[in-house]
Amino acid sequence: MKRLIVFLLFIILFKGKIEAQNHKLIIIPDSLKNISFEKFEDIANNLNIEKSIKSKIANNFLLYSKSKNDQKLFVKSLYWKIRINLDANNVKNNIELLLKASNKIEDDEFPAKAHLLKSEYLMHIGLSKESLGEAIIAEKLAKEKNNYKQCLLIKKQLGQINFELNNLDSALQNFLDYKELFKDEKENSKEYLLTIFAISNIYLTKNQPEIALKINEESFNKITKNNHFYKYFLLNRGVAYCLKKEYKKSINILKEAIPLLKTKTSFNLPLAYHYYGISILKKDKDLKKANEMFLKADSIIESNKFYHFLYRNNFIELIEVFKQRKDKENQLKYLNKLIVFDSILSKKNGQLTNIISEKYEKPQLLEEKEKVINELKNEKLFNYLIIIIIVIGLSVIVKYNIKLRNDNKKFLLLIEQHNELKKDGLKIEVDVNVKDKQVSEIDKSKEFKSLEISEELVNEILEKLNKFEKNLAFLNPNIKQADLAKEFATNINYLSKVINFYKDKNFSQYLNDLRIDYVLTKIQEDKKFRNYTIKAISEECGFNTAESFSKAFNNKTGIQPSFFIKKIQGLNEN
Repeated sequence: MKRLIVFLLFIILFKGKIEAQNHKLIIIPDSLKNISFEKFEDIANNLNIEKSIKSKIANNFLLYSKSKNDQKLFVKSLYWKIRINLDANNVKNNIELLLKASNKIEDDEFPAKAHLLKSEYLMHIGLSKESLGEAIIAEKLAKEKNNYKQCLLIKKQLGQINFELNNLDSALQNFLDYKELFKDEKENSKEYLLTIFAISNIYLTKNQPEIALKINEESFNKITKNNHFYKYFLLNRGVAYCLKKEYKKSINILKEAIPLLKTKTSFNLPLAYHYYGISILKKDKDLKKANEMFLKADSIIESNKFYHFLYRNNFIELIEVFKQRKDKENQLKYLNKLIVFDSILSKKNGQLTNIISEKYEKPQLLEEKEKVINELKNEKLFNYLIIIIIVIGLSVIVKYNIKLRNDNKKFLLLIEQHNELKKDGLKIEVDVNVKDKQVSEIDKSKEFKSLEISEELVNEILEKLNKFEKNLAFLNPNIKQADLAKEFATNINYLSKVINFYKDKNFSQYLNDLRIDYVLTKIQEDKKFRNYTIKAISEECGFNTAESFSKAFNNKTGIQPSFFIKKIQGLNEN
């Protein structure tokens, strides 16, 4: 890309402001005004320059690219605007804009670089699995353009993700591949040292401290204390000696590393405290001091919401220390914290589920938890549980009594209806609660007009329905509306309209209600029938299954058939 001497920006800045798509130009220091985009990329990669300065320059290039309609510069400026601050509110939308725009330009680095940035963002917000998917897409696109250097750069991201997901062998190979990028560069460059630190760290995680220490020392011995990576190599040394059981060396090294690592959001500081605590515990058997270190690590993990498998052992150590100190409450507290930690880790990175489950479900850990819970069942806890049981029990009883009272009301209403019908010389199977109107009682002209059926045909269908009900033909389980229409010598549409209007229900509801009304009468009047099973009763009244019968009965009466039968039996016994 040709060097862009931003003389135009200098003039604009001299005037004080610019209007470009309704954005104000952001003022930057005079020393950074006349720079090329290539120089800006060097600035963006410089850890010693403030993020705010980088963002201002990126925004100016972005505005300039829009004013010149330079799509390639727009893509590259937007890339850096996003990358400089992954915590910005509009990052997600800007990334999607970048992906879309990068597909429209011809460039050796894009769109692979855009997908790599999306992978970094997804990992930044804790979506490691999704991040891996984007990194794989980036690698595929880089290979398609034969961009060997970019492929190696992507290996770094793949290594970080695989380490996050505890895919240690894959992570190791990724970083070894990435290391090839620096074979012709100085061995104290930032990226080279970062890669060596990562490789050493992976070997430590694989519990291979000898190899880790050898790799670590090759670079550690070549850098000074002022080097940014000195504290990290120092940390790896301390961890390696701890794993080698050379605890005195580990204590001295970690004692030096901890002050250098001390920041509120240091990802590595909890590890330093953790291994410092282990070394103290193993060497001096000082439970109190070791516990202080583990608690410091836990405080940082909790306050920063660090959910990484590397921190899991800190919970184990706290559980063990509190166990030895016979502090049951804290022992249980950290057992529960471990369960929550595992749960979050499992949801965050699905690949860890099996590892977490396997480690957590060890018999001794489960037995220990159960034992602690049992030992903590003191009088206060016991009373608390009793109160809960009483409250739950009372709730169940109250709920049951309310239901029973409602069911009894419904039952009594059914009996009352039945008795009234008996006084009138009717039977309950006749549907008396629906809109069963006599033709003479309504405005006939309006009625038949709305039905679009002749009065004669309506009366004929009603008469046949009445006969159908009196003959108990509805008890036939195979009766269908089409068959009944054929039997009535009418069509299914007319039959459906008459039933809908006069019975105020569809054909299926009409049949079910007739059957339930029949059952209600039969149960009350036939002792033998009351002794039938629900299945037998359902078959007797035309239902194909006991379930469909019970559902229809409940829909009609609001109570279960078994309850109704039991209440009728009780009345007859009295």
